[in-house]
Amino acid sequence: MNERARGNVLVACVGDRSYGDDGFGVAVACELDSLDLPDEVVVVDYGLRGLDLACALLEPWSAVVLVEAVARGGAPGDLYLLEIEQGADDEMDADLQFMSPYRVLALARSMGEITAPVYLVGCERDSLEDEFEARIGLSKPVSAAIPEATRMVQWLIRQRLPVEAMAGPQP
Repeated sequence: MNERARGNVLVACVGDRSYGDDGFGVAVACELDSLDLPDEVVVVDYGLRGLDLACALLEPWSAVVLVEAVARGGAPGDLYLLEIEQGADDEMDADLQFMSPYRVLALARSMGEITAPVYLVGCERDSLEDEFEARIGLSKPVSAAIPEATRMVQWLIRQRLPVEAMAGPQP
């Protein structure tokens, strides 16, 4: 068992910078890394490492927050905050990325039990004419959504950690 997991919050950022808005999760990870988060928060840029993320989901976190670009039919830059039910169907898997969050969750469930509540902070990506065409950089609406997505993640962290963890070190 990974001791850094017990009772802590995992913020798992997913995506690929090489494919435009798919790099949203990676960009949010960079933003979160620049903040002074409580020690009980573990931010990991999983990129496209779905198997690593699936294994991490089986650890005893107090909560898991997935951060990812999604396709739900909204306007580019729209943000979604969802709690993913333990038996949820792959309702959002319009994502063409090989290991979307829902696929990773299904893989993790096939390997064991996910004990932590799982949340998704998703950002509607701008559609590309060719999903597999490399395009470095986020679209303007998705880039503009990063500060609010970061605030959403911070809000979730505050909801999931005990008050003393949020107060910081005591003198």
